[in-house]
Amino acid sequence: MSQRKYRYPATTTVLAYSTAQDWKFVLMHKAPYTLGKNGKWPNATYLQKSVVSICDETGVDLVLCGHDHMYLRTKSLYNNQLSQDGTVYVLNGTAGTKRYEIRSFLAGSFLDTNHIAGMAVQKNGYGNYWNGSDWNSTLQTNIGGFFSGISVNGGTLTMDAYILADHQDEQGQDIITKIDTMTLSKTTGQNTATYHGNNTTSKVAYVLQTVPSVL
Repeated sequence: MSQRKYRYPATTTVLAYSTAQDWKFVLMHKAPYTLGKNGKWPNATYLQKSVVSICDETGVDLVLCGHDHMYLRTKSLYNNQLSQDGTVYVLNGTAGTKRYEIRSFLAGSFLDTNHIAGMAVQKNGYGNYWNGSDWNSTLQTNIGGFFSGISVNGGTLTMDAYILADHQDEQGQDIITKIDTMTLSKTTGQNTATYHGNNTTSKVAYVLQTVPSVL
């Protein structure tokens, strides 16, 4: 087996302990929390059992994800429960035209709908707006390409989410709608770097470390 080194989810613990920065972000492809098609596969459950616990342990503030081609933001979660001191998970939409609908059977089992802070489905022909109780409502401006912006000013983090609609207005101008906004606040200067070693692991070590965590 190749001895090439890898950065796997298990090493997220080490990486998060390697920084004294005030804000900790994790970027990953598949989302631990989703109502898209990835939620029905076993690896989604694995992410909830492994990556989420690592984010809890290391004080990660924001996790940015993709793969399911819709927008969904959770409330702040710790140990899969609502918590002001937890982590926010964002399924960051899609800028392109490949868009997915909701798998409604996942609601209440894979993802507690009370944990949803914001959601938008960009695919035409489906309910696409989370109104706090269901996703059967529709907004024409949700059908389009997604983008977002994140700004940090000391102890304040702000994220704004937008959709550029597929259609234009009567004057032929683009329609850009802010679909969600979030602000996180914290006291700065509280994090310390407690790990200064090698933050990579071999593939064999990864398997030995992570497989027991999901059994």
